[in-house]
Amino acid sequence: MEAAKVVINQVRKVYSSGSADIEALSGIDLSIESGSFCSVVGPSGCGKSTLLRMLAGLETPSQGEIRIRQRDESRALVATAFQDYSIFPWKTVEANVAFGLRARGTPGKEAREIARGWIEKLGLRGFEHVYPQSLSGGMKQRVALARVFALDPEIMLLDEPFAALDAQLRQLLQEDLLAQWEQERDRTAMFVTHSLDEAILLGDRVVLMSARPGRIKKVYDVPFGRPRTPAIRSLGQFAEFREQLWLELKTEVDRQARGEAA
Repeated sequence: MEAAKVVINQVRKVYSSGSADIEALSGIDLSIESGSFCSVVGPSGCGKSTLLRMLAGLETPSQGEIRIRQRDESRALVATAFQDYSIFPWKTVEANVAFGLRARGTPGKEAREIARGWIEKLGLRGFEHVYPQSLSGGMKQRVALARVFALDPEIMLLDEPFAALDAQLRQLLQEDLLAQWEQERDRTAMFVTHSLDEAILLGDRVVLMSARPGRIKKVYDVPFGRPRTPAIRSLGQFAEFREQLWLELKTEVDRQARGEAA
């Protein structure tokens, strides 16, 4: 791993709501190494998605700064995938996957070839000319992931991309994402999830956030090397590490439910 790809320094986010201000994030300090996969967990409403949206440039901090080091200006810096798929219903699978490439000025033939390559890799062959309304939820999410990978970004920002799927599809797509990311370790990933199993399986580190206003409570190094396979789920060490995370997270979930400030 290289030097820090992302540096978040004392970031605070406050939303104004009528006569009251709502502090979503407070004093966030975090460095994300280049080429690493960072999982983020925390109670509902603790600001995980807000943090990701600021990294994507969709929102700005109220205080503090976010620094992102771009290594190659010929590549996209950031690409995102969200829980709601974020694909265009009026575009075919192929056109959806190629969309980011075309927006960056990639010629049509080249964009189609790249898109078809990722459609193949993510198990969507034969659906190139199908529209999203004919796809299952799992297939729509594969389209969204294919679009991210096709763009070849330096940073992948993934906000609970599997949350709306059933358990079986979720596990399959976790394994797809793990396999594709393991093949090309020149991307940095930040992955927001409510699933501790998912966070451990995919991540090099797990960032545990507190109840709102969200702070970084603890950062854990995942005790499994790379390359990694889904078989680690069956290890006793996996269960022990998951339980350790849950005991820390549970205190924050309880605090959030009681409406206590972190």
